[in-house]
Amino acid sequence: MVVVMSIVSAVALTSYQGSQEDADDASIRYSLRQMRALIPVLWVKYDLSNGGGLPANVIATLPESPVTGLAFFTVINTDEPAPTDVNQHGFGGWIISSKTQRVWINHPDYVHY
Repeated sequence: MVVVMSIVSAVALTSYQGSQEDADDASIRYSLRQMRALIPVLWVKYDLSNGGGLPANVIATLPESPVTGLAFFTVINTDEPAPTDVNQHGFGGWIISSKTQRVWINHPDYVHY
């Protein structure tokens, strides 16, 4: 009986952990969709291509990175981030390409999303 209960517990725990990972992944992808929809609009509205800047009240409304919990961003002038663009310590928010307005999470484990 104890063996059966141990097996059932192990299966349930494994299933729960997989569900939590799926939920985390869904949260990351949702936040990226939000930012990827928002940035091109802000880019045009505040004329960021011509040196405009985002007002502090707009920056304060940017969603936090679900990985790092930070909302600040780094702008790169290339199509995609190079390994040196990514905060290797995991303390970044977002990376935004000034060429494509594409958005990535500024974390080495999630920049590929």
